[in-house]
Amino acid sequence: MAQSAKSLFSRLSYGVTGGIELTGNGSDSITHYESRRYAIGPSVEFGISDRVGIQFNPLYRRLGYSQFFGKNAPLVTSFDRNRTNEWQFPVIGKYYWGNRERVWRIFTGAGYAWETEGRTTYAAVTVIDPMTERPVTTSGNGYVRSTNWAGSVFEGGVQIQKARLRFAPEFRYTHWGGGGTGLVNRNRNQSEFLLNIHF
Repeated sequence: MAQSAKSLFSRLSYGVTGGIELTGNGSDSITHYESRRYAIGPSVEFGISDRVGIQFNPLYRRLGYSQFFGKNAPLVTSFDRNRTNEWQFPVIGKYYWGNRERVWRIFTGAGYAWETEGRTTYAAVTVIDPMTERPVTTSGNGYVRSTNWAGSVFEGGVQIQKARLRFAPEFRYTHWGGGGTGLVNRNRNQSEFLLNIHF
């Protein structure tokens, strides 16, 4: 039993994953997107065989935007600001091309991802009081949580290995499904460049 547990543990590697999103939303005359392009999180991979593995690497992102209405309407203005902490949870089956003893191997993968978001909001509306003819501002804060996004994940990259240390740069594509109600208006076709460092 001890030998079996040791064998299973030897197939487990852990580390970190980080990178940048290659797609995103721009800004227009009303909405200014303020999302951070970076993503970072822990990573765990279990080798089912020398060429097949399963990877789980939660990724954290900071999303946000602000909106301003009323540039052409001096009597009424509205400001809305949203800040979202987002976690994505991809589970990916991976296939490695070439023998395990090679210094570098190409890999491809596919799987699913789930997403959870927590949003803080600030809103302010300014109107002209008809009695005093002075501007009056009403504001408020709020917090909302959403877990409604799910998507398909595809990836490809190269793993470079030296002893127990492994570097794996990759390109990853995620298509988020249409059934969700994400808190921040974001691109449902997400492309990113990531670097996995495992031990």
